[in-house]
Amino acid sequence: TLTAGATTASSNGGQDAFVMRLDAADGATQWFTAVGGPEDDGASSLSLDQLGNIFVAINFAGDFTVGGVSVSSVDGSEDLLIAGLTPTGDIAFVTSGGGPGEDRIGRVTCRGEDVFVAGQFQGDASFGQQQGSALGESDAFLWRLPNELLCTVEE
Repeated sequence: TLTAGATTASSNGGQDAFVMRLDAADGATQWFTAVGGPEDDGASSLSLDQLGNIFVAINFAGDFTVGGVSVSSVDGSEDLLIAGLTPTGDIAFVTSGGGPGEDRIGRVTCRGEDVFVAGQFQGDASFGQQQGSALGESDAFLWRLPNELLCTVEE
């Protein structure tokens, strides 16, 4: 259980990930969003775009629902997801990737209107519409998320 200001959240099983926004002046909690399922899930990276949208990289296993989207790891192995949150902490989108091997997300970053995700995967894996096959025990991946969905820049 974690308490942040007036908000208290309990784990859905093992370890869960969370994002919290604090007031810069006094450190008070402005909002708190927890993400996770019955297995161990953890955030590995976070990035902001020009509008203050937040992109969180999460490693997960098992099945759970986040932001109204059901995600399932392939064969119960560790896979990855990217959650996009508005500046007020609402989950705007969720997308996941991976395959039957152990797949891990290392970093998510916003550059201009694009979101890039880097990590490693084993065997065969899917990232959006793209498929990959590791040439060795595990290989690195770089995934560019469609800019029409994410990181919109005000004109």
